[in-house]
Amino acid sequence: MANERGDIYSITGTFVQDRNPRQTYFFGGFFYLANDSNMQGRNLPLSLVGGIVDIYGHSNINGLMGESSLSFSKRYPNGKLFQYKFNRTENGIWVGDYSLVSKPTVKGKAVAKTNLDWKGIEMTPPEGRDPEGWSKDLLEQMINEGMLELVPEEPR
Repeated sequence: MANERGDIYSITGTFVQDRNPRQTYFFGGFFYLANDSNMQGRNLPLSLVGGIVDIYGHSNINGLMGESSLSFSKRYPNGKLFQYKFNRTENGIWVGDYSLVSKPTVKGKAVAKTNLDWKGIEMTPPEGRDPEGWSKDLLEQMINEGMLELVPEEPR
């Protein structure tokens, strides 16, 4: 895998279970959206991978995001797998549905907001690299490209 650039998004939202429509649950997390240069200008969905935390705990997400659609699977450590599908409204809010894959009667509505936090992050595969060195290189890239500002330490 060659060096790849992508974008880091945060995602926050709510979901309501059809069986209990008076109770709203909140979630938040992040995802990495691959920025395939071969897809630029084609208005095609790009792949995403990340994580979300909600009342039920941490989950991993994998899916696709395009200009007007967002879909992902959400898997908890216990193996429960949910499928989410959203459409973007005019004001940029994602509105959609979700369901438990193994039991489609467990379903509901969801609303989410995504925010582009860091654009054009170079993701070098960490294979054969120590995590500290890879993290240091990533921070250096972000400082050099103006995504982060180095603040000098104040004397104690």
